Amino acid sequence: MKRRILIYADEGTSEIGVSSLLTACKTKLGLEAKRVSSEDIKNGILKTTDIFVIPGGADIPYCKKLNGEGNRKIIEYVDAGGLYIGICAGAYYACRRINFKGEEYTIKGERELGFFQGTAKGSLASLTNGNYFNEKSNSKKMVSLKFKGKSEIYKNEVYYYHGGPTFIPDKEGKIDNKYSERNYQIIARFRNGMPAIIAGTKGKGKYFLSSIHFELQKNIYEELVVKKTGKADYPIEKEICKYMKSNYGDRIWEEIRKII
Repeated sequence: MKRRILIYADEGTSEIGVSSLLTACKTKLGLEAKRVSSEDIKNGILKTTDIFVIPGGADIPYCKKLNGEGNRKIIEYVDAGGLYIGICAGAYYACRRINFKGEEYTIKGERELGFFQGTAKGSLASLTNGNYFNEKSNSKKMVSLKFKGKSEIYKNEVYYYHGGPTFIPDKEGKIDNKYSERNYQIIARFRNGMPAIIAGTKGKGKYFLSSIHFELQKNIYEELVVKKTGKADYPIEKEICKYMKSNYGDRIWEEIRKII
């Protein structure tokens, strides 16, 4: 394994996610991580790593920067044996199509990567008391998950949800005759049964897509979110931050360790 991880950090990415990943990759995987831009990707930097992460943020700017040559490089990288990790917006971006509804806007369309042959659909207002994605705390929720092979939901383990998708596969033969559900597996589901985390194969490589944010670091969330939030949202953000202990996300990082 090439001993570093490349994290996409360009227009649209969330600094909270990028900074958290720089820390988490070291503490959870024991690997150094580095920021890369769309230009770095187009210039072939993915050849220097085995793990590439696109974090949360906004999918449309990702398209703006990477459509065409950038996405071609990412596809070549995965086909050759690389691992793509997508978190929230990075998970939407890696699916064949996106169907997103926020509080004030919707986004629908095809996406070039198409690692998951299906639709990334969100935001999931059923998880957030009927609130579609917005920048306020009422569209955020700490949620429980049920993991593959486990009969129980770990009620004491909760994960940060803010606008991520569930994953709906295309039916074989309907859109892509080569597609088979055997190309992916559901790692974890939300309590209502909807897929929350999936992993699959593409060429010689793999992808790991997560609706929830398992990478977040308490000190970074405090600095970039809690301290900057308004009075109305402060109690909610402070409560969310309490869950980000040193073992936050460990079960999901363990799933990643299984495939790297």
